[in-house]
Amino acid sequence: MEPFLVDRRHYERQDARAPEGLRALCAFNRINALACIHGARHGWLGATFSVAEILTTLYFRLGERNVVLSKGHAAPMQYACLYGIGQLERASLLRYKDGPDGLPAHVERGTPGVPFTTGSLGQALSRTAGLALDRPAERFFVVLGDGELQEGQCFEALQNLVYRELRQVRTVIDANGFQTELPVERLKHLPDPRKVFEGLGLEVREVDGHDPEALAAALAAPAERPLVVWARTRKAGGTDLLPPEDGRQPWHSRVPDDALYRRLVEEQVTRSGSAELRAEWERHPRDVSPARPATPPPEPSTRDGFSRRLEALLDERPELEVLDADLAKACGLERIATRGRQFHELGIAEQDLVSFAGGRALAGKLPVVHTYAAFFRRAIDQLFLNQIDRLKVIYAGHYAGLCYFTDGKTHQATNDLSLMLALPELWVIEPPDAHHAAALLDWAVAEADRAVYFRLRRTPLALGLPRGTVRPDRPLALGDDLRRCFWTIGPVSTRLALEARATPAFSDFGVVVQSVLRGPLDLEHLRTLLRETEEIVTIEEDLAPGALHGFVAGVCRKLDLAPRLSGKRIDRWGASFRTLDACLDHFGFRPDGLPAPGRR
Repeated sequence: MEPFLVDRRHYERQDARAPEGLRALCAFNRINALACIHGARHGWLGATFSVAEILTTLYFRLGERNVVLSKGHAAPMQYACLYGIGQLERASLLRYKDGPDGLPAHVERGTPGVPFTTGSLGQALSRTAGLALDRPAERFFVVLGDGELQEGQCFEALQNLVYRELRQVRTVIDANGFQTELPVERLKHLPDPRKVFEGLGLEVREVDGHDPEALAAALAAPAERPLVVWARTRKAGGTDLLPPEDGRQPWHSRVPDDALYRRLVEEQVTRSGSAELRAEWERHPRDVSPARPATPPPEPSTRDGFSRRLEALLDERPELEVLDADLAKACGLERIATRGRQFHELGIAEQDLVSFAGGRALAGKLPVVHTYAAFFRRAIDQLFLNQIDRLKVIYAGHYAGLCYFTDGKTHQATNDLSLMLALPELWVIEPPDAHHAAALLDWAVAEADRAVYFRLRRTPLALGLPRGTVRPDRPLALGDDLRRCFWTIGPVSTRLALEARATPAFSDFGVVVQSVLRGPLDLEHLRTLLRETEEIVTIEEDLAPGALHGFVAGVCRKLDLAPRLSGKRIDRWGASFRTLDACLDHFGFRPDGLPAPGRR
C-alpha cells in the first residue's frame, strides 16, 4: 500500500493557538511520520510517536526553530514537523532512508531545519551548549530520551549548563519509560529525577508529555535557572493500537504491515477531526502490497555463529560472563540474557560497559562485551586503559561494515578495524562466516593470551566456504593458482571477490580470506602460499588507506615479496539505504568497481 501523506495546506488551515488545532497538527505529524517509516519499511515507530506532542508544540504553538532532537532515531517526527512548517518538500518524506539524496535515518546536518547531526546518543546537549554560548537572546530546546540519560555525558552537559548559567538552553526529557524494548526501570533509571536534577542546580517541571497545552505552558514559562522538562510519555504513544506486550514495547523498530498501517492512519485521521482529510483518505488507494515470503537465511550470520557458540561455552566455562549495552536482541543474546549471574546488562553506557568489563577481568572473569561496532568509538580511552593493564577481555563489535546499511553515518562502522589496530596489543578478528566465528571464539576463549576484538555482521550471506579446521595464524586460500589473487576480510568483501572471479577480467584470480588482522601469524606458510604471486587486490570495508591493505603490505615486506598491490576500500562516509544492494552500488562494491587487473 502506498503511503498516505497529509498535504501542507491542511497544516496551514489549523490554528496552533487553539487546543483542537494543536491536536489536529499532532495527528497530521503522526500520519506523515508513519508515511516515512511505511515507505522505507524501516524506522523507529515507538520513539517517533512518543515525541509527537513535544515536537509539535515546540514548532507549531511556540514557533521555535532551534530544536535539537538528541534521540535522532525519532527523526521521522522531526521531518514531519519540518515539512509542516515549510522547511522540507512533500516528496522528501517519501525518500526516508533512500540513499545519500534521501532523508537520513538519524537527523544530520545539511537537512533543512536540522542544526547538527545526532543519533549517537548523549552528545547533543553538550553541542547545543557550545552553540548557544554566544547567542543569549535565542532559545534552544534539546529533546532527549529517558534511557539516553544513561550516557554519562548528559550529566556532564547539564552541569555545564548550570555552571555557565545557560538559561536559554532548555532540556526536554521524553520519558516514555522504555529503552529498546525493556522498561527503563529494569535497567538503570532515576528513582526520583526531580531530586537528581534539582541537586545539580536545575529547575524541573514535570508534565504529561501527550498534553500539548500542559507542554506549552511548561516549555514557554520563564525560568530562573536552566530548565529540565520531564515529559511523561508512552513509547508508541498517541495511539491505542501499539500497546506493550508482556512487559516489553516491541514497537521500537518493528514496522506495521499494510493492515495495521491502514488502521493507524484511520485512527489519526479521526483524531484530526478534519472532514476534508477524511475524504482524501477515503479516496486513497487501498491496494495491499504482496506479502513477502518468509524465507530462512541461506546460512547464519557471523553474529549468529558467534552468539550461538558463546551460549554453549557459558555452560562449559563458568568464568565467562556476557556484558551488553541495551542491545541484547540485536546482538543475538536474547537466550543468554536469561542466564542470571553470567549476564550483565549495562544499559546505554558504553564507557561504563568497557570499564566494568575491566573490573570483571581484574576479578578473574573473562568478560565478553557486546555493543555495535560503531559505539565502541565512544569508549576508546576505556579500551586503552584495559590494554595498559593487559586485561583479557573479548570485545564483540556488532552490526559492522556495509551490511549495516539502514542507519547512516553515525551507526555504520567502516573504520573500526583501523581504530582497534591503533590500540596496543589488541588482537583484531573479522570472521567471514558463522563457522569461522564460532571456531575463532573457541580459540580466543581457550588459547588467546590477551584481549581480542571481533568484528561481527548481522546480515547472513551465502559464501559456501569450506568448513575445515580453522587456524588463527593462517588465512583461508581458495583456488590452486594464486599468481593473481584477491585478499579479503569479512563476508561482504569475500562475496565480492567470489562474484568477480565469475567475470572474464578476474577469472584467473584466486582468493585469500583473512580473518585475523593482528594475532598469531604463520609467516612460513604465507611464504609458501605466495611464492609465485604476482598481483594482489585487497578488498575491505574499512576507510582508506585500509587496515587489510596495510596488513598485506606488511606481510609482503616481511617476506621480501614485491607483487603488484592495489585495493578496494571505503573512500567516504556512508548514508542510509533501504537495501544492501543500494549501499553496495553507492560504494562501488561490485566487480566493475574493483581496480583493473594488471597485465601478465
